[in-house]
Amino acid sequence: MLIKKIVIHKKLIESFKAKALLANPYEYIEAIMGLQKKDCLYVYAFDEIQIINTINSRTYKEIQYCRPEEEVEAGTKYKYFGSIHSHPGSGCDLRPSRKDISDFLNQGQQETFWEGGSEGNCLTDQIMGIMGVHRKKKVIEYGMVFYNTLMEKIDVIISENRIKK
Repeated sequence: MLIKKIVIHKKLIESFKAKALLANPYEYIEAIMGLQKKDCLYVYAFDEIQIINTINSRTYKEIQYCRPEEEVEAGTKYKYFGSIHSHPGSGCDLRPSRKDISDFLNQGQQETFWEGGSEGNCLTDQIMGIMGVHRKKKVIEYGMVFYNTLMEKIDVIISENRIKK
């Protein structure tokens, strides 16, 4: 079923924002883990993807989510749904780049949004998240948007209470 709404805890957003600011001027990316109920995705974790830094570039190690479910916490199984990445730089650019759109819509060839994957049985992304983040002097500006596989924006509900399982 197509995802039309996301419920995500404020602390997950704050944690991702802090990591994205540290990664500046590079993009930062994490896997989105959660559970789907009808057309709503409940996000329980952003899972870090290993990064390989060099002087001139940043690449990501192959993703390990090649099973329908990954154990993120003891006894709890969340499913992999896609990834969220940052757009650092001037302003809070939430528009997907041409590469973002191409990678997301042509998953049959590359299997995951960030060109990782392994051995042909990896899951395809159902959502793509973008956080535009920008620091100017003492002010941090940020925004966030999620897209489903039809490239439709998804409604985001930010929770301040614990999301019930």
